[in-house]
Amino acid sequence: DGAYSISKGFEEAFNIVYKRLMFWANAERAMNNKLKLNEVNKKE
Repeated sequence: DGAYSISKGFEEAFNIVYKRLMFWANAERAMNNKLKLNEVNKKE
């Protein structure tokens, strides 16, 4: 899911630095959720 804590744990466990990738479906869902939160905040 692109979570920083998962990436950090992987790097510490395996001593490897790598790039995090996020599948488009997960990225789109995360962006849509953020946009929905912004819309709710604007209404309040």
